[in-house]
Amino acid sequence: MRTFSRSPLLWTAFTVVAITFLAPLSCSSGHHGGRGSGLDTVAVNPAFAIDPPIPEDMTVQLLQKPTEEGNVLIKASFPKGRIGSPYLAFMADDKKIVLRDDGVSPDEKKEDNIYTGISALDLEALRKSQAQLMGKGNEVPMTMFRGRMVTSIERITGIDLDKLLKGGILHLHFPLFPPSAALVDSLKANSVFVTAPSVVEDPLRTYDPCSNVGTKMGPWTFGSLMTQLANSSATGVSPSRFVLNWLLSYTHTQIVNEGPLSAKPNMNAFIHHWLVQSGGLADSTLDLSIAPFRLLAIVNRLDLRSNTGYLGRGGNAGEGRFVFTGLDSNCMPMLFTVIFEYGVNKTSCPAIKAYAQQWYNLKDLTVGSATYNVALQAITDQFTLANTNPTKPNGSSLDQLRTNEIQFGTPWELREFNIDPATHLLFNTTVKQTMQRKFNTSALLDSYMVQHAGAIKSNTDIVPLLFRFHGRDTAFLGGVAPEPPLFWARQVVTLTTNDTVREMLSLNTCNGCHNIETGTGFRHVTPSGFGSPASLSGFLTGTTVIDPAEIPGTWHFADLQRRAQDLAELVNSPCLLTPLHFRPLNMTH
Repeated sequence: MRTFSRSPLLWTAFTVVAITFLAPLSCSSGHHGGRGSGLDTVAVNPAFAIDPPIPEDMTVQLLQKPTEEGNVLIKASFPKGRIGSPYLAFMADDKKIVLRDDGVSPDEKKEDNIYTGISALDLEALRKSQAQLMGKGNEVPMTMFRGRMVTSIERITGIDLDKLLKGGILHLHFPLFPPSAALVDSLKANSVFVTAPSVVEDPLRTYDPCSNVGTKMGPWTFGSLMTQLANSSATGVSPSRFVLNWLLSYTHTQIVNEGPLSAKPNMNAFIHHWLVQSGGLADSTLDLSIAPFRLLAIVNRLDLRSNTGYLGRGGNAGEGRFVFTGLDSNCMPMLFTVIFEYGVNKTSCPAIKAYAQQWYNLKDLTVGSATYNVALQAITDQFTLANTNPTKPNGSSLDQLRTNEIQFGTPWELREFNIDPATHLLFNTTVKQTMQRKFNTSALLDSYMVQHAGAIKSNTDIVPLLFRFHGRDTAFLGGVAPEPPLFWARQVVTLTTNDTVREMLSLNTCNGCHNIETGTGFRHVTPSGFGSPASLSGFLTGTTVIDPAEIPGTWHFADLQRRAQDLAELVNSPCLLTPLHFRPLNMTH
């Protein structure tokens, strides 16, 4: 995809268009933020990567004569005190942009909370996006979200590029060009959450150990993914040992952050059967090529990406995920789900957009066709293969491995695993954003919610490993997320004053999101028989849930809709504007 081109021919075209329409704006005097302007030392604030300042109003206007800084004047109005400096710096297309509120040209008035600057906007790319997404002046109904909650359905009109080219001041809203319902539906099926049997049972890339159909150790098989995680050539750890050590962790009691993980005795039978089938009972060697797992879904989580505008090259493109179900000795799906969750090692806005474009382009292909599956593998290889992120343990892009099971003993629970950089093996770690169950009705939890209410409501709160309460640090984050509690903060004082805080805290936990908060039976992806796609929860496909805390109100969810709209907006928004409108989700599920 083209990003902000600075080709002389294109700039000349922009200038001719601007002059033709008699655009009056000229900023040929004063300092504009370029070399010698004194703004070179203005630093990007990395704290804004999690909680970026979003303008109350933002305008662009085409310059009559482009400068070395660009072709448009940007003005962004923020609430008083939001920036905390007369300058706002961010990265766009690997270049630092500085907006100023110091009264120096092009800024008109000092400390009026209107930050002004000149930069390059690729108008040709915007024209293409407009042509692809909507006709001029068309309104499109869009589902609006706050975080992951549906707030309304509104009719959105795309921005008027003609007004900009004629020299007018264009007020921006996002998305710039709202996607049609047909496009969103296509993205949901082809580019966001892929469950089609023609993909997840592709015989060139997957393998059915029950029927012996497919390709052993194909690139989307459980065994292949685990082999890439082990990365034996770099770590010296055999893939069989890597997987066996992980499974054996279920067979003994552990302590994680002072909280117990109970042993799951039925795991021994699962391991034993796999060893027998492998002919490895004597030497404890698992044959990963016949791993008793079936692929259910390949998932694009670009919506978990960072706002790279405030990180430079420290960003990421969210996650890519593979969802599997375990198979019992009769080849029936088990209540045992394993999710590989990979961080996508793209660290700048142009790289993230190019990666997003690959997912977006899948909408034009027949899902499950040979061409489609080749294109999808070209995407997934970027995060599943060994050494796709040399800075992480084993050179793997894995963020975490999660499991969801009651197959091996009660209670039903979710666990989380990371790769140990010292042993190169998977180990149990804390489940993110989920407190230890014993705190659910405690004064400690109420104290935490009161202290962190603002961050919880804005989706910027990170549940800490320890929380200081009554003068001591208490192990707070859980080592496991069991099915009880059905929801969090059931009996705390905060319920009576602000249920949104309670709801957001609970929704962000593993066992809140997988339970009554979203009307889910603890699994968002439920396997069906071979040849049929997995069933998805209402939280993903669309549902309305009565508030479980018995406070009047309902919550509405449609997460695949949100993810598809987000993908369309990402692909069709210029990197220049992304830092000024994209708020990271800051949720792990």
